[in-house]
Amino acid sequence: KQKYPIFATALNYYSYPKFFIIIITRKVKINDPLRVTEIQWGTTPLPPQPLWLIVEIVKGSRGFIPIRASWANTMADKIAGTRPWDEGLLAQDPKRLFSWDDVMWDAIDNHSILLKMTKQQVRLSWGAPKTIRKDTLGTKNCEDWLFDNEQELHFVGDSLASIF
Repeated sequence: KQKYPIFATALNYYSYPKFFIIIITRKVKINDPLRVTEIQWGTTPLPPQPLWLIVEIVKGSRGFIPIRASWANTMADKIAGTRPWDEGLLAQDPKRLFSWDDVMWDAIDNHSILLKMTKQQVRLSWGAPKTIRKDTLGTKNCEDWLFDNEQELHFVGDSLASIF
């Protein structure tokens, strides 16, 4: 069954020359269909993603996507309201799910962030933030999203208002 990456990502490839593993990354667009060919135990450290889905892109390239099998060893504020393995894959082509213009899809595929993006669009471009801080500004709900790259995004309602 075909799956789609949950956000525009770099797919990991591995090879075993002599005594160590070399991991190479290749950019995968969000609507590149992936076919899961096998599941292996992985060595991905924190956050714990101990299973590797070995996937094949329609063009024939192979790689792996680390996933969780459960929410074990996950901090309570990081547990999503979904199945843990759904964090990395979509069952349908996102371009069919969301009717955004080509400018938005180009930004998502290039891991770019644009002001006024929705939270969903940011997640599809960069993935989930490391930390979310919630606040209110008058009558509006606000959120600050912090990412591993030390980038901070400020949302007012569902719209990206500023980038720090």
